[in-house]
Amino acid sequence: MSAQTKLKVQFQFRTKAQVAIEYILLIGLIVAVIIPIFYYSLSTITQNIKMNRAYAMVNKIVETADMLYALGPGSQEVIVIEIPGGVKNITIQGKEINARLMIFSNVSDINAISKANMSGTLVTKAGSWHILMKNEDNTIKISSKY
Repeated sequence: MSAQTKLKVQFQFRTKAQVAIEYILLIGLIVAVIIPIFYYSLSTITQNIKMNRAYAMVNKIVETADMLYALGPGSQEVIVIEIPGGVKNITIQGKEINARLMIFSNVSDINAISKANMSGTLVTKAGSWHILMKNEDNTIKISSKY
């Protein structure tokens, strides 16, 4: 093998190694950019799902309270609600139900107003819960313990 042939072989090897290193660096740069974008998107989606579940929860309670109020004293209904994670407390007072939860690192209040007066307490532990709602003297009693 001549010196010129050895030089060509060494040059081709160095060129291939350089291309491989450039590809590795390019892929590393792309991954370094995509991972934070993916993380931000995933956390935003998770927070939006939590907020939508909280809205659905308070609206379902208010819709059922309005229905029981329209049906009159003595009517009752058992509903299943989904309490999202991060709920700090749920307040039922007068015609309003308020769920306070952590969304986007802030405390947010999600509330709904009923046509009927409501009273009672709800658990704040995340998950599906059966809730008993009764119309007693045109006041809707709400209980998660039945």
